[in-house]
Amino acid sequence: MTGKGRGFINTGRDRGRKGGAPEYESGRSDSFFQKVYEVARLVPYGRVTSYGAIAEFLGTRGSARMVGWAMNSSHTEAAGVPAHRVVNRMGVLTGKNHFGGPHVMQQLLESEGIKVDHDQIDRFDEIFWDPVKELQPEVFIKFTDRDTGSTARKPKLKNH
Repeated sequence: MTGKGRGFINTGRDRGRKGGAPEYESGRSDSFFQKVYEVARLVPYGRVTSYGAIAEFLGTRGSARMVGWAMNSSHTEAAGVPAHRVVNRMGVLTGKNHFGGPHVMQQLLESEGIKVDHDQIDRFDEIFWDPVKELQPEVFIKFTDRDTGSTARKPKLKNH
């Protein structure tokens, strides 16, 4: 499958590739998912981020839905991924049905001191954690993606 079709997500990352082949033909890219999980693991206890903020940080602005798919699959990771800390851009618990029950995501957030009312995070603007602002690109460590040979950035937290 090339370009358009079932499972294709245009992330803008196929520009300049030989033949313009898309990176995510199957609807899932393990290396992309791993990058999403890496960023999600950096979201501090008691804070939340959004699918779109992670996508923008990874340089794939517009692929928030792909980040959501990664969060939905995160339960398969041996090292835990705090997927409950990733919500939509309005602070709504849109992924709540992927936690084994309709209230589990809310319970996890509330156990961290985050108040949720009618599936919406209270004071969302105050507890929102933006990886673009909180992580410094200039202190990233380069690592090579074993599958594609491409290099990516491994995030490090800002020193406050």
